Amino acid sequence: MAIVWGFITFLNTINFWGTYWEVTPQGLFESRGLFVRRVIPYNLIQDVSPDDSPRGKQDNSRIRVSILRSEPLLARPVEYERFVSALEQHLDPVLIHV
Repeated sequence: MAIVWGFITFLNTINFWGTYWEVTPQGLFESRGLFVRRVIPYNLIQDVSPDDSPRGKQDNSRIRVSILRSEPLLARPVEYERFVSALEQHLDPVLIHV
């Protein structure tokens, strides 16, 4: 049983620490650990704003990206200013509120 719980903890840690976001020519790329990778096309992004959750209010570097027909993406980029400026190059300025 300890081995199973250790494996589950390992997978959760990999997903938490291995998450990153990248602005690509095709869309916003999200990678979560070893298992989940997706590209969100720019035409599906509805809004980019600061995260208004209690945790987001404590940490000003969290960004909420609202996506058409999907749950919002909560990003915490390492280089906040560079990430936002890269998004500004690909999105309509009306959509960006950070």
